[in-house]
Amino acid sequence: MTSVVFVKRSSVVEADKSMQSQLRVMNFSEGSPYETLHSFVSKSIAPYFKSYVKESGRADR
Repeated sequence: MTSVVFVKRSSVVEADKSMQSQLRVMNFSEGSPYETLHSFVSKSIAPYFKSYVKESGRADR
């Protein structure tokens, strides 16, 4: 089973800009879609979040 996910980069898709510049496309073609999504989040989003928490000092609370 193959799944494609389109994620908007901003809150609104604007008509005067290309779709490629406004959307992120993720292709879930191998394995479970849930495992692929988990891998994407843990390998790409989690490091940014951890870095933000560390730099903001919120980890000390």
